[in-house]
Amino acid sequence: MRYKITAPVAGYTGLVAGVAFADGSATIDTAEEKHRRALAYFERKRYGIEQLGIEEPDIEEPDADPPAEEKPTEVPTRGSSKADWVTYVTSEAAGEKRLAQADADAKTRDQLAELVLGPKGGEPA
Repeated sequence: MRYKITAPVAGYTGLVAGVAFADGSATIDTAEEKHRRALAYFERKRYGIEQLGIEEPDIEEPDADPPAEEKPTEVPTRGSSKADWVTYVTSEAAGEKRLAQADADAKTRDQLAELVLGPKGGEPA
């Protein structure tokens, strides 16, 4: 359980019972043994105590519509970057010329272009 503790001295900043106060207040979580002991002390000394409830973990909600992954559909030009060629030849768009990622990474840009387009100066394979 979480509690907001208000010091009897307005604006107090410092440590009391092992709890750090800033501008007269502190927040504790009694899931920790030291905070359960501190809460008992604050109750005896008549500090202001406000129950905040149970801390719920932050859960990141997934996007309803995740962005669509861009799938290459056009054959890169012979002068395109190796990254463009690897993306293409590892995608479904490459069809029967499709390669596994490791195989594509092992080839040079020119080898990938030649695989798809054929030898330089020739017709597409």
